[in-house]
Amino acid sequence: LLARHGKPSHPTSDEIKHEAENKEYRRMDETIELALQLNLDPRKPGQSLRGSLALPHGNGKQFAVAVFTDDDNLASRALASGAIAAGGSSLIESIQNGNTSLSSIDRVLATPEIMPNLSAIARLLGPKGLMPNP
Repeated sequence: LLARHGKPSHPTSDEIKHEAENKEYRRMDETIELALQLNLDPRKPGQSLRGSLALPHGNGKQFAVAVFTDDDNLASRALASGAIAAGGSSLIESIQNGNTSLSSIDRVLATPEIMPNLSAIARLLGPKGLMPNP
């Protein structure tokens, strides 16, 4: 873009927003790059910077979730919400017997009441990083 005086200039935030709203198709991945000059020396202790941010619409991944609970109402609500497995001692027995595969589960949720019962399958859940926190 050329500014009014014939010198190159950067687009304003309003111009970028207008272009993004009016174009339907983009031929590239939509990314935003941010460069900050923080004047930190990472070799010195206490001068490192770490952080994270939550994306407004997630990252697009779908996770397979298993829910351990003794409450039948909560288990049915979990299944209705998209959990691939939900239950209490019956789900624990199913995992012990090999009827329910842990390789298809990405995340595990558990109610505090069922946590003592999970000790039976803790050796299966732990190495896969699936053991829930109390």
